[in-house]
Amino acid sequence: MERTDGFIVFDNVSYEYPGAEEEISGDVKNDTPETGNTGAGRKYAVSGLNFHVNKGEFVCILGRNGSGKSTIARLMNALILPTEGHVYVDGEDTAETKDLWEIRRKVGMCFQNPDNQIIATSVEEDVAFGLENIGVEREEMIERVNEALRVCGIEKYRKTEPHLLSGGQKQRVAVAGILAMKPSCIVLDESTAMLDPKGRKSVLEIVTKLNKEDGITVILITHHMDETAGCDRIYLINEGTVVKEGTPKEIFSDRDTVLGLGLELPPTAELFSRLKSEGVNVPDAVLGIDEGVSVLLNLAGKD
Repeated sequence: MERTDGFIVFDNVSYEYPGAEEEISGDVKNDTPETGNTGAGRKYAVSGLNFHVNKGEFVCILGRNGSGKSTIARLMNALILPTEGHVYVDGEDTAETKDLWEIRRKVGMCFQNPDNQIIATSVEEDVAFGLENIGVEREEMIERVNEALRVCGIEKYRKTEPHLLSGGQKQRVAVAGILAMKPSCIVLDESTAMLDPKGRKSVLEIVTKLNKEDGITVILITHHMDETAGCDRIYLINEGTVVKEGTPKEIFSDRDTVLGLGLELPPTAELFSRLKSEGVNVPDAVLGIDEGVSVLLNLAGKD
């Protein structure tokens, strides 16, 4: 089965982790990554989920812990398959096993802890690992590794043992390993969660550049609201289903919905929301620092 209206399409997707039904009655301890809503004696991590991501888009998926975000990430490249419904990647159904490796090549996954993805004894060996597995010729492998290291700004660490790197540098290695595979899409599942602000900024700069300059589709799953300012669209997820979809300004203008889901506004948006509540004439959903400074200068009568 094929579908063409979007690069990644979720068509009425539900997913139930093994043992979830028994867990409801207390017979099985819940150790699944996330659990979602319940209904008719069943417990789903995602339920009746419909959304799409177009080729070349930068899309953020937001939701509190347990909302289904990581399950969605794993469904995107067939690490798990839907219990009900269909997930399509570039028109191909992930349930069609003959397309499995092509789907995983197209959709590269970068997880929260880079130590779980880094296995080699040097940076360049780790970036080359996936290429070796799919039988890329040596000359092409060297070219791809060199390019991935360059793009991710870690050329000088190519001979370094990964355990000697900082968290942000390790995450760059993980991104480089994905990039060397020449994916059409990169999914970052809470990939900046363990990083300090400097590390978060460096990883976001890389993926934003890949999106804007190389047209790589980026799907960012995060709980850092400020990371969403430059994306094209946001999906708000709660109990495994889409609550709201829109641009960052549309999402964060709806303060009640965001806060009602247990999330926060980006710091700049929260500041200007409070100014607005005090009667200051400022726009809705001021997201970035630069935009905030511009608004304040205009209020002060300065260009």
